Amino acid sequence: MKISIVTAAYNASQYLPDLIESIVGQTYPPFEHIIIDDGSTDNTPQILEAYAQEHAFVRWWQHENQGQYPTLHQAIQAVSGDVLCIINADDKFASADVFETVANYWKQNPMSQILYGRTLRMDEDGNPLPNLDPHWKPSRWLIRHVSYIQHCSLFVSVPFLHQNALYFDLSLPTTGDWDWIIRLFHTAQHIGYSSHAFGVFRMHANQMSRTGEDTSLQGRKIITQKHHSSFLISSLIRRLLIYRGMFLLGWDILRKKGMSAFIRRMRLWIKKRLSTIRHGS
Repeated sequence: MKISIVTAAYNASQYLPDLIESIVGQTYPPFEHIIIDDGSTDNTPQILEAYAQEHAFVRWWQHENQGQYPTLHQAIQAVSGDVLCIINADDKFASADVFETVANYWKQNPMSQILYGRTLRMDEDGNPLPNLDPHWKPSRWLIRHVSYIQHCSLFVSVPFLHQNALYFDLSLPTTGDWDWIIRLFHTAQHIGYSSHAFGVFRMHANQMSRTGEDTSLQGRKIITQKHHSSFLISSLIRRLLIYRGMFLLGWDILRKKGMSAFIRRMRLWIKKRLSTIRHGS
């Protein structure tokens, strides 16, 4: 089983080493990590070259800035493994046995087209954030209404991907990953789910959905219209999942660390949530 990882990097020097180190430390070795630098102006190319010199599985090159989805599209075309995972340069894998879990699953389920695991969420300082993931087996109806599956926790059969031309819609400025996952799940016949946490999704102020011309709120409206789902229902489910995640994480902090830690974290969440609302997401 050859596992390919794909990343589009733009000015990613702050978090990129965390991602690559989470791959270096895997108990099951990756076949390749294809990273395209999308015209970075920081020292991202120097970081990539240093890792490529040290680790043969790191393949990278640079082109002029084209945007995230065209860059990922190009990287996907270059993949030569059996399964792939697309992970952002500011995310990372949750534990050292993620690839081993994926390889064992496909060994036991060779007809599978998709394997999805849980996603952990954190802020830029590494503090845990409430999860949208309801810990349910994937639901085609639910995924059309709320983007609770992150592609850093999603492994896809490469032949299945190419045979069905399941690539990113390059007309979408944001939320193209949600659109891509919806189409994956509506096409696949053999979908696996693992309660194992595969990816860590990092929330920070410089994410594309916060800084692009199209806000994530507008992007969600576009996706719900495209896939004939209800934006009102989508917003309601998303809010319920956020509150559920806040309750579960808050209860865990209160139980393990006490009231003072709980109050500090609640203040942090409220501050970040107000900032998110101001950015329209």
